[in-house]
Amino acid sequence: MYFFLAILAALEICYSSVIAPLTLASLLSGKKATISLAGCGTQMFFFIFLGGADCMLLAVMAFDRHLKGRLIGAEINEASRT
Repeated sequence: MYFFLAILAALEICYSSVIAPLTLASLLSGKKATISLAGCGTQMFFFIFLGGADCMLLAVMAFDRHLKGRLIGAEINEASRT
């Protein structure tokens, strides 16, 4: 579980750093920053890709939690039979 949490933290850092640099540059400079079409496409690709990876990782973490509960339940049932 700690492995998945470490990956989730790394994904969240990457996910937030996709948009933050241009937004901060625009806010701090006071002038409107423009982005090229290629830059916009690249930013959109990474935003969607990392968002999808985040959702998949959360699904894997939920499934891991589900299996852990079933394994513990099976161990309790086996221990109560003896």
